[in-house]
Amino acid sequence: MSTNSSPPPTPTTPSFSPSSHLQQRTRSKLPAECLVMIFSHLDQDRSTLHALLRVNHQFFQLTIPILYRSPFRLLESRAEAWSWSERTQRQVHLLQLFMHVVQIKQIGRHEATTAAINLILSNKQQQRQQRY
Repeated sequence: MSTNSSPPPTPTTPSFSPSSHLQQRTRSKLPAECLVMIFSHLDQDRSTLHALLRVNHQFFQLTIPILYRSPFRLLESRAEAWSWSERTQRQVHLLQLFMHVVQIKQIGRHEATTAAINLILSNKQQQRQQRY
């Protein structure tokens, strides 16, 4: 009669990685399509959409298209608070931003960063000149 002298199996503990745990906690278990449907019902509630931007990367990616689906509507929602010239100036800045996004897609990342910095600086210079 022979006995097996191998030690009894030891229970294994699952490995714990803080980054994988954090990733599991912050990632939604709902499919992206369901989240988009839920978020799209909030299209009139900008403060909630802005809060969703800060939940996690997935929510950010899904919320941005909803929040900025019609950016001129965002300007018009505050139209009564701004003078006609201020509203026009904001619309011009929004159009400039759109044009630069198109340019960014056409040129390399390094050149795009330089172009964006130059745009910001030139806009600030124009605003200073208009004040004086």
